[in-house]
Amino acid sequence: MPRYTYKCSGCGRVFDITHPYKEIRKLCIDEDCDGSVEKVLSKPISYQSRSPAQTQAAGSVIKETIAETKEELKNFKRSRKIYKK
Repeated sequence: MPRYTYKCSGCGRVFDITHPYKEIRKLCIDEDCDGSVEKVLSKPISYQSRSPAQTQAAGSVIKETIAETKEELKNFKRSRKIYKK
């Protein structure tokens, strides 16, 4: 089911509700408010596909991260040895 964002004209509260497309929401979800609500337009989500040249294989990204982490650990250990003396 789609998710809709509404704004109450009475209390100004903005909230999201999931309901069927044909269902029409007219009242605020706050029990103490009797204001009417209207849908808030939201920015659509767009997905951009990447060309193969722009993407990296997951394995290579992981290997790079592991190598960087190892280097950081070596540097950290070196700095600790300096302070222990």
